[in-house]
Amino acid sequence: MRFTAYAMSVASAFCILQFLLLRPLSALDHAPARSTAWRSRWRSRRHGTAGVHHLEALKRIGANQVALFGALGPVTTLFFGWMGLDEVMTPVQLAGAALVLAGVVLVTLKAAK
Repeated sequence: MRFTAYAMSVASAFCILQFLLLRPLSALDHAPARSTAWRSRWRSRRHGTAGVHHLEALKRIGANQVALFGALGPVTTLFFGWMGLDEVMTPVQLAGAALVLAGVVLVTLKAAK
């Protein structure tokens, strides 16, 4: 829990710094619409929950396995974007996904020996 708090605090500081570097302060003058505020709150809760799940996975299955599952994240994002959002998969993306999958398989097989 402490690690998650530290990580989220550092991430928040960098988000604020990025805003201050890229946007004028006048961008803070308007109040967001109610629906936008609610979406933002739910998004924050979802990210916080994901951090807790990530730490629980580290505790239960170990850093190596969590890293392998983490490597599959971009591949699943590519796949679900193609399936659910009708995004186009380019040959370069497919080659990258194949390399990631091959790397995960190689590491998994090597660890099993």
